[in-house]
Amino acid sequence: MNMSNGMAALGMIGFLVWMFAVLLGLVVTVLWILMPFAVFAIRRRVDEQQALLAQIDRHLAEIAERGRTPPAA
Repeated sequence: MNMSNGMAALGMIGFLVWMFAVLLGLVVTVLWILMPFAVFAIRRRVDEQQALLAQIDRHLAEIAERGRTPPAA
């Protein structure tokens, strides 16, 4: 049996594992850098939704208040 083929295969596997770790690290680094921009973009949308929900709540309160008052005769 030739041991050099087995050692070459182990070397290739080690290189592939190392390359996978480097690529994964690069992806995580890029995502980590971009995350604050995504958070601020989402926050703006959440603020808009919160304002819309407050407006809907006021309208529902007005409708409920009109339902409690007796109709004018």
